[in-house]
Amino acid sequence: MYPLPQNNPFLKFTPEMAEKVEENLRKSLRYEIRHLYLPGEGKTSYVANLLRDVQEILKKFQEFGHKVIILDERDFPELAEAIGVLKRGGLEREICEIILGLLEKCNIPKFELLKAEVLKMS
Repeated sequence: MYPLPQNNPFLKFTPEMAEKVEENLRKSLRYEIRHLYLPGEGKTSYVANLLRDVQEILKKFQEFGHKVIILDERDFPELAEAIGVLKRGGLEREICEIILGLLEKCNIPKFELLKAEVLKMS
């Protein structure tokens, strides 16, 4: 990801804007997590794509200056397979626990807020 331009006269990035970016990225994560835990066919390729989408959101946090740790993509095949099985079985809460457990280690700003919102939705 690219760092924010420092000397661009058209970009005046304020603390309020930074807060809005955090909020928008957390919303994006909630959206992707929701698609991960909703019951469905659980095709490994579909789940892997959703995991890559989560990864891209984590990279956007980094782009905006947060010390977020990205997921290890080497784990995606097995993780996608496991989530796929749980997804086919309709085990939403178990999927949430796996995903939130991984994301908790990523240092996402206001993670507890994200976690509460996801658990409320599931």
